[in-house]
Amino acid sequence: MASALNWMPAHKLVEGFAKRKFSPVDVARACLKQIEKHDGVVNAMVGDHAEEALKAAKASEKR
Repeated sequence: MASALNWMPAHKLVEGFAKRKFSPVDVARACLKQIEKHDGVVNAMVGDHAEEALKAAKASEKR
């Protein structure tokens, strides 16, 4: 499921959140995993803000 979350359109993410199929934290972790896996090759990330992203995702879960 993790890799599927990376390619899911925003409206499907919102639908999945509403139905509690997955959480914002699940999506954040899936994205961070992809960054970790590929950034050594593509070198697209300038800074590491993983902790901030997870903190924001956890706050979103509470709403």
